[in-house]
Amino acid sequence: MSIPPPTAQAPVPPIPPLFPSLSSAPGAVPSVSLPFTTHALMPAIPPLLPSLSSAPGAVPSVSLPLTTHAPTPAIPPLFPPFSSFPQNAHSASMPPPAVPAALFPPQTRSPFSLASATPLPAPPNALALEPPPVPNSIRTQILAGADVDLFSLLSPISPSPADRQINCGDFSVTLKNSAPTQSRILSFAEFTIAFTRYSEVICAAFPHRRRELSDYLTIVAELALSYGGSHFYTYHKLFAAKCAIRVAQWNQCPYWGALDTELHNRVFLGCRNISCAVFRSFSHPTISCPFINPSIPPCPEPSQPKSTSYVPRLMDTPATPTPTFRRRLPSTVSQVCASFNSGRCTRQRCQFMHVCNFCGGAHARLICPVQKAANKNSKKYLSTPVNISRLSVELLHHHDSLFTDYVLSGLAHSFHPGVVSLPSQSLICPNLHSALTEPEIVDLLVKKEIDANFMIGPYAVPPFPIFRVSPIGVATRKFSGKKRLIIDLSSPHNSPFPSINSLIPLEEFSLHYHDVDQAITLIKDAGRGAWLAKVDITSAFKVMPIHPDFWHLFGIRWKNEFYFAVRLTFGCRSSPKIFDTLSEAICWILSNNYNIPYLIHLLDDFLIVSPPDSVPAAHLLTIQKLFSELGIPLAQDKTEGPSTSIEFLGINLDSQKFLASLPKEKIDRTIVIASTLLTNTSCSKRELLSILGHLNFAMRIIPQGRPFISHLLSLASSAHALEDRISINDSCRSELSLWISFLKQWNGLSFFYSNLVSSPIDIQLYTDAAPSVGFGGFLRGRWFASTWPPELADLPQQLSSSALFELYPLVAAASLWGKEWSATSIVVHCDNEAIVHCINKGRSHSPALMPLLRRLIWISACDQFIITAKHIPGSKNQIADSLSRFAFQKFRSLAPEADPLPTPVPQN
Repeated sequence: MSIPPPTAQAPVPPIPPLFPSLSSAPGAVPSVSLPFTTHALMPAIPPLLPSLSSAPGAVPSVSLPLTTHAPTPAIPPLFPPFSSFPQNAHSASMPPPAVPAALFPPQTRSPFSLASATPLPAPPNALALEPPPVPNSIRTQILAGADVDLFSLLSPISPSPADRQINCGDFSVTLKNSAPTQSRILSFAEFTIAFTRYSEVICAAFPHRRRELSDYLTIVAELALSYGGSHFYTYHKLFAAKCAIRVAQWNQCPYWGALDTELHNRVFLGCRNISCAVFRSFSHPTISCPFINPSIPPCPEPSQPKSTSYVPRLMDTPATPTPTFRRRLPSTVSQVCASFNSGRCTRQRCQFMHVCNFCGGAHARLICPVQKAANKNSKKYLSTPVNISRLSVELLHHHDSLFTDYVLSGLAHSFHPGVVSLPSQSLICPNLHSALTEPEIVDLLVKKEIDANFMIGPYAVPPFPIFRVSPIGVATRKFSGKKRLIIDLSSPHNSPFPSINSLIPLEEFSLHYHDVDQAITLIKDAGRGAWLAKVDITSAFKVMPIHPDFWHLFGIRWKNEFYFAVRLTFGCRSSPKIFDTLSEAICWILSNNYNIPYLIHLLDDFLIVSPPDSVPAAHLLTIQKLFSELGIPLAQDKTEGPSTSIEFLGINLDSQKFLASLPKEKIDRTIVIASTLLTNTSCSKRELLSILGHLNFAMRIIPQGRPFISHLLSLASSAHALEDRISINDSCRSELSLWISFLKQWNGLSFFYSNLVSSPIDIQLYTDAAPSVGFGGFLRGRWFASTWPPELADLPQQLSSSALFELYPLVAAASLWGKEWSATSIVVHCDNEAIVHCINKGRSHSPALMPLLRRLIWISACDQFIITAKHIPGSKNQIADSLSRFAFQKFRSLAPEADPLPTPVPQN
């Protein structure tokens, strides 16, 4: 580019820079000297760099009228500082022409600044002269750390009207006045005013918190600008409530001046960020950022998942976990935009989520700080033996993309353990007594964890600024004697410091386990003689890596050295639910991709049921091959089958005989524990819970026994600590004696009960009682009718009831015909609602009813049938009604096919 030569007749001295302050700024454009004539007034000079004036981001052209008669004052900048624009190397290297210096003599100016400026008095209407209009009651709540509705800070202060009292003669009615204000969602302007008043109240009492609250207001403002709408206010309400709970429960005041990432992901995940995640600018969205290459094609259309018919199983669909994990995805969005995460999405309205597919944050994975921090850690601790690529292929046609994305991304990048609030200070808990008494065992178990890369360490000093060390102990299996390292993540107990498990929401990580009844249902569906097999995953939880941000919460201390778990641990509240997602995925693959319809699992235990006409080992070999290809290790010593009899969940299942049985050693052990308690006058809560655990295990195949532990449960709940001593009362002794008697005569076998409850039309079982006459019953042509035994006829009036008389013929019918109901479920129709309720619940509050009810349940347990009751009107129970009133002519007309003679009623 050439510049016209000066028109003056003599050389012109150079002019000082027009913008001296800019010429020295870093990155500023060098000063440019302009050629002028010495004549009077020159016309406006055209732009010196016309080619730059049209370039994007170029410095605007400036025309300067100059004269030689008087010094020209300094001209203020007409455009932003040069440092904010892209620079042109050619114009910067051009030498400046010479201009006379005398035309612009140096000027002196006072150094005006805020430091030397004289403050003017505040006007009368200044807000600073008046305290914020906050009622005293709300001010007290704010200073107490309570959760205050900011809308109440916007409402005018008005006295609450008094309650009205209406005199109605003999009585009066007091009408309470409702609250004068109602909460609502605030706009950002309203929020700013209300929060300013809120912070002024706090800063008046705690001046050191002003910077903290100011930072919080800045954070909320950025959220409001980034996402728009009212999501910022939802974030504030959740954060304020969280802080209030922290103060109320643990007397801890969280720091407000930092973004709560867990709440941020919960509130804003799935919301379109209208700001730039690359430069943190609100002038353009991320997709319009010049840092991202817009020439790459947009993301593809979403592929519809292939519809597959779900093979009949107990679980219709894998339960998609909803706890607070690494990525909480809304059910309305199909998937995350992969092009956005690689910086290539150019759609103005993309139908996929523009969130990080690594941490779930409101930014692209290209700039994810969590991923950058994770990459600094050793990959061997984030690795998993699972072949993720093969697993993703197997789950390609799964109907729930959110579920598969959670499993695959968790295995690839680690799982969020569900901790909703990070501890603010370190804590070291002492180890359990079992670890201190077996130090050699602990040495071996800790070394095993380190060698398998399940833990990192040892460290003389923890590598984290804030950490948590939980107690460790040694758990010994009762029968195999195998030792296992346990971490008590529920410690400390009864302490102001929260345990790790207490920071994990129970409702979000609760898990419904499959039971033996569901396994029995599968066997009956497959058919008598079905082939049974089972496999077990080795170190199940250890295949699931923990996110590095939470390693510091799973520490242990042994021999003055620190270790930290990097895989899911036994004892963590969220571990079963997180691992169950992998098991559910495997079950779906086997059912849908490999046509194995009868399959059930309990965490890492898988039971495979094959139809009797299939190749016995075909399904087992298929499963073993799939697990090998997926890289999921199986315990070879726990693989069993195929066979028609197998032990699952501690219960022996026989598909040929349709029997479930308890191992004899477990029955004998239960009898010994119950007999020991029966000889003592008191026991600890731990001992009582032990016998309850054994009885509950037996009730897996003896459901009729549930009414016979009610007193034991009530006694156990009366004690708080496990070592508290409890006196064994007579009711508990009676229940223990009954169980001992039953277990001694029971062979441990239980038939598979029928799924279908028999209808009264098929059974034709009717019973009725006439307290003043007698009782009767009818079943398939057989019948009985009798007067009341002396123990009921002479019963005192205070113990007599219609329910007692109605229950007696039911017990008589069960005694007569119960053996014919074996392995079935019987429904008995009765016209007494109280009896229907007692039979279905298995217990009664009436002392007179319980002996008969226990007798009925005892018979059902011995003869192995399930009895339920349903209420019918008395008008539909005429056959039994005629028998109870000895109206035999009416009975013959109603049941002409009945036997000529009655069935004798047992005397006892």
